[in-house]
Amino acid sequence: MTLDSIEALELSKNDILLEIGHGNSGHLEKIYKKGKNIQYFGLEISETIKLEAEKINEKLLKKLQGTFFLYDGIKIPSPENYFDEIFTVNTIYFWENPKDFIAEINYVYSLLLRIAF
Repeated sequence: MTLDSIEALELSKNDILLEIGHGNSGHLEKIYKKGKNIQYFGLEISETIKLEAEKINEKLLKKLQGTFFLYDGIKIPSPENYFDEIFTVNTIYFWENPKDFIAEINYVYSLLLRIAF
């Protein structure tokens, strides 16, 4: 599902991409092959998983623009309208309040996202 989600992304040159719940991010190389100068930000609630992703992707992160961050699963640490593309796979199960989190995603997304519950 993650690889299919990456394939569906419409990444362009210089896009800023957010992945919510990046896991070990063994798929990061595929993301960078989708477009030039992509800036990747991965958010994770687990420090263990974040550290594993950094270890697996150490060489790739040194030569490309990518960073993994810990967050609280509620508030995305980013300014309004910052990301060009956002994706997440199998994370809704961990969202404390899905409606509020969708609003949070909408806040940091550069295009208006309309989702009804």
